[in-house]
Amino acid sequence: MESYFQLNDEQLTFLAVERDDEALAVLTERYMNVAKYIASSFSSDAEEISDLVQEGMLGFLAAVYSYDKDGAAAFNTYASRCIRNRIIGVLRAAGTKRHIPEDMIVSLESQRDREDGELTPEESLLSDEGAEYIHSVICSELSEREREIFMLYLGGSSYCDIAEKTGITVKSVDSALQRARKKLKKRLQNEV
Repeated sequence: MESYFQLNDEQLTFLAVERDDEALAVLTERYMNVAKYIASSFSSDAEEISDLVQEGMLGFLAAVYSYDKDGAAAFNTYASRCIRNRIIGVLRAAGTKRHIPEDMIVSLESQRDREDGELTPEESLLSDEGAEYIHSVICSELSEREREIFMLYLGGSSYCDIAEKTGITVKSVDSALQRARKKLKKRLQNEV
């Protein structure tokens, strides 16, 4: 058999997917420098580059196991794109700032230290108010049929179960849930 180093990327990918650890090791070695190069184009901090390389290698592994040899792209192109996309995704996620009011943040330590698992009066009030608010949004935004289907879905019913309980097709259940999600998302985005 040929040495693994003489095989091209597509051949190594095929072997790696078939659980050949040596093929995966050779392929990983080849793409480590690609990940380093791509990561260094996003940062000059050595520690951050190291973290980005690790993320890029996760993108590489995803490329190995999702590569379609019959696709239009060569593995090199596909893997490089997966590495780049993974790094960009991590940087975007790190740059996303969520604005949460300080009074809504609860310390993990305070939750861990409580033995009884009971809600404090303040937490109970906030929980009740939140549930009432969500219920009012559902009632005001959704039609009666959408509300019925949405509540069954939230209760854990499958599309088939909902179709059977409501006497409609699975496609109609899916359509109703899509409409409900769209309406609720639009309403909640308008309030933020």
